[in-house]
Amino acid sequence: MRNAPLSLLILVLLFVAPGLAAEKLQKRDLPKSKGSYVLVLPEGFDAKKSYEVMIALHGSGDSAENFARCWDSWMGKREMILAVPEGIDRRGWQEGDVERVTETLDDVLKNFSGDAKRVLLTGHSAGCFFGFGLIAKMPERFQGFGGTAAGIVPERRGTSEKDFEAAASKVSVYYGVGKNDPNHQLFGTTVQILTKYKFNYEAEDPDGVGHTITQEMVGHMLKFWDSTADRLGQQRLTDAKKLLDAKTYGEAEKALEGAAGGKGPSAAEAKKLLEELRKDLGAKLAAAKALPGPDAIDALTKFAAEYAGTSAAAEAATAADAIAKDPKTAELAEKRRLDAWTAEGQGAFQKAADLEKAGKFSQAMDQYAFVAKTYHNTPVKKQADEALARMKGDKKISGAVTQAEAERAYKRAEMLLKNQMVVEAKELFLEIAEKYPESEIGKQAKEKATALR
Repeated sequence: MRNAPLSLLILVLLFVAPGLAAEKLQKRDLPKSKGSYVLVLPEGFDAKKSYEVMIALHGSGDSAENFARCWDSWMGKREMILAVPEGIDRRGWQEGDVERVTETLDDVLKNFSGDAKRVLLTGHSAGCFFGFGLIAKMPERFQGFGGTAAGIVPERRGTSEKDFEAAASKVSVYYGVGKNDPNHQLFGTTVQILTKYKFNYEAEDPDGVGHTITQEMVGHMLKFWDSTADRLGQQRLTDAKKLLDAKTYGEAEKALEGAAGGKGPSAAEAKKLLEELRKDLGAKLAAAKALPGPDAIDALTKFAAEYAGTSAAAEAATAADAIAKDPKTAELAEKRRLDAWTAEGQGAFQKAADLEKAGKFSQAMDQYAFVAKTYHNTPVKKQADEALARMKGDKKISGAVTQAEAERAYKRAEMLLKNQMVVEAKELFLEIAEKYPESEIGKQAKEKATALR
């Protein structure tokens, strides 16, 4: 190929491109590389979904707009984002175009939901030469390459045959050159290199085809890409299943979305798993929403934490906020609080009743008084007040209470005396004698006080 005329390397191919609605074709500027590219989004584009991406490199003498129109017609209604950068020099791609291609891809991934793990690079003629060089230099950016009407020239633009070794394990290649194409002489050498470095590839050189791309070649390229995408999808599906098993639902949902957007059996299985996950989350979310206000808030908050990162978790948080702002929720919460407070008061009241039943009248009266003071804003207060009044009005009970109080006071005074706190003991004995003068304990206290000097 070293002795081949330059004209073979920069053959001009001007396609007769079909019409493309102006609103579908977008021209976007590339500030860093000071260029532009043509963007074509799939019909019914949804920014919430992720899409496979095709970066298409036009041939020598062609334009990004014309090549975009061609590929849009070839792809039909395929859900793929098409991005066609404009080369610096229409006669062929230059080293400076590397930045234009990478900036184009970065813009699609960042602003148009492109999936970085489903990127196909394709190039025709001069674009094919340049595309082979790109996958040799940056195989991590592309999962597939479709090259037509040219081939691999290892020494071209600083690449060597060895550079393709790293790309072989990362980039699957469709390669097509018609037998009537002047560049067909590159076909055998290119296939040898692809075979030598064990690329996952498909190559064809159809009869009667010149320096052009046929609809059949496009079909073969996309079919091969789909089979490659399914292999990648199987890995993504495996990763998603691991995330599901680990109950990392937010990451699992995203991984399943990515796999479901692919092609082949992996995409179908991922779609089914995604539907099952969302159906399960939807049922749990509906059950949480159906609970009474405060319970719904608790359940939704727990749901949002357990399934963090999922679309259902975001919906749960929104629903919890709406329920919290509903006046009925506050009313129910206050009623529950009062009911719980009343139930607690009833328990305290029952404790006083049990003490009274056991004949521990003094302790019972203290407990009734505690209930009346603590649970003053509940019906239990009235019950406690009535119990206190009844006990105070019962002479037998009041007498027993008085006797118990006197006995407790007398024991405290004796303890003071035992601890040689004579002055304090005498004062307490006198207080008991004055408070209970007619009782036996009162008389004993008076005698004790008198005996103390």
